[in-house]
Amino acid sequence: MGTQPVQSVRNSQRGSILVALVCALIMVGLVVVGVVYLGAREQELARFRVESAQAVYAANAAANMSMQEIADNTDYDGGGTVGSVAGGVVASGPTVNTAHCAAAVSLSGQTYTITATGSTTRASHVYQLVATRTNGATTAGVDTQCFDLGGVAPGSVGNVNWAATPGWVGVMRNVALPHLSGDNPYWRGGPNNKFAMRCQSTITIPTAGTWTFYVYSDDGSKLYINNTQVVNNDGDHSPSTASGTIVLAAGTATFDLKFFENGGETALVAYWSGPGVASQTIIPSSAFACAPTITIPPLVGVTSVTLNGNGSMVFDGFDARNGVYGGANVLTTGIVTQTNGTAASSISVTNATLNGNAVCGVGGTAGTAITTGAGGSITGSKTAATSGVAVMTTDIPPGMPASAGDQTFSGTMTINANYRVNNMSVTGGTITISGNVIGEVDGNFAMSSNASIQVLPGSSLTLYVGGTFTMANTSTLNTSAGDPRATIIYMIGAAKAMTLNDSSQVCAYTYNNAGGLSIVGGTTPAPEYFGVFHGTTVNLQSNAKFHADVSVGATTGTTGGTSLTQWTRVQ
Repeated sequence: MGTQPVQSVRNSQRGSILVALVCALIMVGLVVVGVVYLGAREQELARFRVESAQAVYAANAAANMSMQEIADNTDYDGGGTVGSVAGGVVASGPTVNTAHCAAAVSLSGQTYTITATGSTTRASHVYQLVATRTNGATTAGVDTQCFDLGGVAPGSVGNVNWAATPGWVGVMRNVALPHLSGDNPYWRGGPNNKFAMRCQSTITIPTAGTWTFYVYSDDGSKLYINNTQVVNNDGDHSPSTASGTIVLAAGTATFDLKFFENGGETALVAYWSGPGVASQTIIPSSAFACAPTITIPPLVGVTSVTLNGNGSMVFDGFDARNGVYGGANVLTTGIVTQTNGTAASSISVTNATLNGNAVCGVGGTAGTAITTGAGGSITGSKTAATSGVAVMTTDIPPGMPASAGDQTFSGTMTINANYRVNNMSVTGGTITISGNVIGEVDGNFAMSSNASIQVLPGSSLTLYVGGTFTMANTSTLNTSAGDPRATIIYMIGAAKAMTLNDSSQVCAYTYNNAGGLSIVGGTTPAPEYFGVFHGTTVNLQSNAKFHADVSVGATTGTTGGTSLTQWTRVQ
């Protein structure tokens, strides 16, 4: 075997060394690249972790902002929907630690579903929350805030300062104000023109589905259901109707109607239609329940309240939610008597005790507007109001039957259907009201000679009287059940009075936009009124008795608030 040349061996060794060196350099390079790559990845992971935390904080901030709006029922960010932040669009939302956030919200009744998002370049987090807002104590009807615009025509609903303190606050049964052809106010003492009203309530939706709402107004109006604009009838215009539709779940929804009047004719009516409800039906009072802006007093004399007793006059209260007047349900505190008057002795008490607080009109001086004479006392405070009480005008509901003319009743009978008469006189005997009955008396209403009208449990009487209302000779109205909420009396005539003489008794809520209440007294037993009266004047004489139902318009009761029932991370 021959011998390999020395040079060839050396070349082979050099080649092997070179290959090994190249391989070593490649391995070193890979190690360096790997180290660099791993370092960059750790940096990227660190940045992701930071941005992920920022996205979490931002999502939480959006959720909290949404909950705050819902709790206060206020659109703080001006997006147009309570509970929404940036309209749910993250890119245009506010920043929290360099992360953007937003919240979208949907509403079913009083239950809010919130989708809160926080997002950065590298991370995004989404939470879903379910919250329920509950009102405090509620009363039937629509909370109505009234504003005097100081002679300025706003031209648009959006130009009214709805955050201002209202000049007057009242509770209407529903939104069905009469069409006034001339310059007339909707509430006693209010302006004829250049005014605004905001009507807020919870409305019960009987059946899920698509609902159409209509607003007939002169001038402008806008209606929001569940904080969503449904009807736009804005601007200066003659009486006209606008409508809109919305899909609603069965249960409760929020109702918010804003309206302004410029001049001339005035009109405001809210209608609806939906599953089982005919087109353009006036929304009934039974659909509304509200938490009033202020405590609505059970006794209001827009101009004056006078107690001129003989030392045995009784003025106290009770809470109809706790049963009939008497026993433990007799109150001497928590009662408010109010006038919108500011003149001297707008509330005057002589030889009598007015239990509870006395309130005079806005800007009045309590020391001179509220006075006591010989033998008179007021057990509570004397203050001036921040808002007056709006004793609203009202209208007879449509669909009433034709008038049966003048009617006199003296026997025993049951009324279980709506009725209409010219003048109504009950001279003895007993009338029983069965079912929910509406009565219209175009002229005068009178009861005498031990006559009695009694409302069965579970039934109700709503009575519209165009003339005077007089009770005498131990006649009684709705006293057997003793629940004043079962009888509502609307005095709709001009300057027509309600008068209780002799030993007559009434258990009712009465609203008299143009007239007053006079309880004459002087008999044994004394004439008595149980319930609520709102009118121009109140005049109690001699040994008259008034028992005020403090449950009307109460703002105290079950504590309201917002309850969070679910918080789930979905991304």
